[in-house]
Amino acid sequence: DYRLQLLDNGDIALSFRQFGQYSWSFVTPAPLYQGGVVILDNNLNFKNGYCFRNNIESNVANSHITIHPDGSGLFTMLNQLGGYSGETYLTQFKDGVILKQRVRSFSNEGYPLENESIPFDNGADLLVQTVGDSINNKTTIVFTKLHLTDTSSACLGQETNATFIEPLHFGYEGYAYFDSIRTSLFLPRRPRTFFQADINLAKPTFLCNQTSVCDTLKLLSNTDTTCPQIPIIINCRKNPLCGSIVQFNYDTTAVQSFSWMNDSTYQVVFRTGWRGYLRGSIPGCTIHTDSVLLTILQAPASLNIGPDTSICPGNLLLLNAHAGYASYLWQNGSTDSSFTVTNPGTYFVKVKNACGDFFNDTVIVTSHAPIAFNLGNDTTICNTETVAIIAPTGFISYQWSPAYNISQTSGSSVNVSPATSTYYSVKAEKTPGCFVYDSIKINVKTSPPIQLGQDRSFCSGDSTLLNAGNGFTQYQWSNGNITQQIHVLTKGDYSVIGITSDGCRSYDTISIVNVWSDPIVHLDHNPNLCIGSTRTLQPGNYATYIWQDGSMLPTFTISTPGNYYVTVTDDHQCQGSDTVHILTLRPLPSKFLPVDTAICYYDEIVLTTSQFFSSYVWSTGETTAAVTIKQAGIYWLMATDQYACTGKDSVTVLPKECMKGLYVPTAFSPNQDGKNDLFKPLIFGNVLYFEWTIYNRYGQAVFTAHNPTEGWDGNVKGVPQNPAGFIWKCRYQLEGEKMKFKSGSVVLVR
Repeated sequence: DYRLQLLDNGDIALSFRQFGQYSWSFVTPAPLYQGGVVILDNNLNFKNGYCFRNNIESNVANSHITIHPDGSGLFTMLNQLGGYSGETYLTQFKDGVILKQRVRSFSNEGYPLENESIPFDNGADLLVQTVGDSINNKTTIVFTKLHLTDTSSACLGQETNATFIEPLHFGYEGYAYFDSIRTSLFLPRRPRTFFQADINLAKPTFLCNQTSVCDTLKLLSNTDTTCPQIPIIINCRKNPLCGSIVQFNYDTTAVQSFSWMNDSTYQVVFRTGWRGYLRGSIPGCTIHTDSVLLTILQAPASLNIGPDTSICPGNLLLLNAHAGYASYLWQNGSTDSSFTVTNPGTYFVKVKNACGDFFNDTVIVTSHAPIAFNLGNDTTICNTETVAIIAPTGFISYQWSPAYNISQTSGSSVNVSPATSTYYSVKAEKTPGCFVYDSIKINVKTSPPIQLGQDRSFCSGDSTLLNAGNGFTQYQWSNGNITQQIHVLTKGDYSVIGITSDGCRSYDTISIVNVWSDPIVHLDHNPNLCIGSTRTLQPGNYATYIWQDGSMLPTFTISTPGNYYVTVTDDHQCQGSDTVHILTLRPLPSKFLPVDTAICYYDEIVLTTSQFFSSYVWSTGETTAAVTIKQAGIYWLMATDQYACTGKDSVTVLPKECMKGLYVPTAFSPNQDGKNDLFKPLIFGNVLYFEWTIYNRYGQAVFTAHNPTEGWDGNVKGVPQNPAGFIWKCRYQLEGEKMKFKSGSVVLVR
């Protein structure tokens, strides 16, 4: 029998019966497993599990676990004593913790057949049981309402602690343990039979009364301070009629055991030192809480102030009995936890821990033999140099000071590079607690710093002066110079070493990043200026400009002959210049187009100049020396001569009356004499459409053309035709007119 319950937090609770009716050792040993609960998340992953165990051989058919959505529930089981006598065990729980237990006895009342739990909002459970009596042929329905605060009685049941909860381990079985697996299988429910019966309900003459008087809780301990492993007794004072069990909250990491002795007495044993509150609570109309503050002393169980040793002259030795004892007494009467030894002798201490135990220990301190230790003579170095200081080996530790420009503060040797004269000291430990000391002075000779300045650049033709400064007897430049100053003309890296009379050296390096080229200015050097025109001189894009008249604009406009010049400065402050000499005023080109003329609307004429120019710009947009026009109008030309002077001239082309229409000859002679060899029409006007066809006397087309400039040479497929008469037909349309059709005849003469 199992049940599923969806919990308020989304988890799924699965409850089930176990084999509590069997006590055979080969099945399950006592305490017996009566029922269990498994908690799964919404992906059916195992989260928690626990089971109910006791020493009662139950009727497993009457064991039930009911779980409510908030995680609380009721576990019930039957202990059949014989006949119609037995015991019903009831256990209220929540989230795997037992809240209350009760056992109710019945004698000759019948046999409980079914039971079900119904939750109440106030934390109570209503147990509904049907009790069958086959001898008297009657059935009794028993309603038992349980609440955490109820007082036990013969009617409602007596308190018990027979059942306890144990964690349940959950594992997945592999397919190898199954002979076969059936899927999509639905098992039918047990058939139910419904029938009508006359039932005479009779209410019993007595009812059990429930009493809930939990309004007080006081926790008392037999001591508030003790040592680990010594039990502490906790007495719980509550209303005598209060049926609630005290729920305790404590630090489980510090507690070794917490045992229930009776309804109001508990025993707690701590495993280690600890200080804090042990808290308890009982539910009533409200939750009542109380706590006791406990101090568990961490009492040491032994004493050790170290082995016998020796002391070096001038050294100190600390004997430490360590904290944690209640009292200390040294050989001289001092009561501190430690004692400082300055001379050889016998030293001892007696201590008492917090639990009253006494311990003592003794150390004999003898004089240590003298120890040779010497860092050597003082040393002189130059600035930025490094020197090694080497101490004698054979010591267990070294401690150097000060921590100024030193490679490390431990070890037998160090590298130092002080900028000023410095004393370095070392403390070396030969044996534990035995130290020796020495120091050495590092004298520092300094040379003045060399500062060549920041990296720089300059313009072509310029130079820069590099000065290494005074205070040196020798100078060594990277380019081979040995003077204090050098002039640099080219880009590159330059370094210098300055050497003092003490042999100390200073260094510096500078880079000439760029030697910038001076700007190259190109003005328009054309010595000619056109009459009535101006010219704008443009040297290019630079940072600043200065013209011959002192103006500083990027351009300068000239209109008369003369000398003009500009000096420019670029972004690197490099300068360049250029000069222009304007010598002659040149006339503008003029009267270079022909006289006015006229044109037929279907004709075309060519306009050209009477002179040669360097460039042309027509009003039509063309840039050639001549243009072909097909309609009347005014046409102008901008012409530029060899001196860059530009003039303008125009010509008027008037419309004129011209022949218009189709004219066809009546004979032609294709004898290849260059005269009248082709037969074609003359058509005047702007032709929009043209179709010309010639037929022989049999009505066969011998020639067709759609271009009026094409003519018939008297041949048909390369065969000359005999002299004869031919018919022609022509369909055409001129601009501004409708489509026309004409026909006629022509004679071929040979």
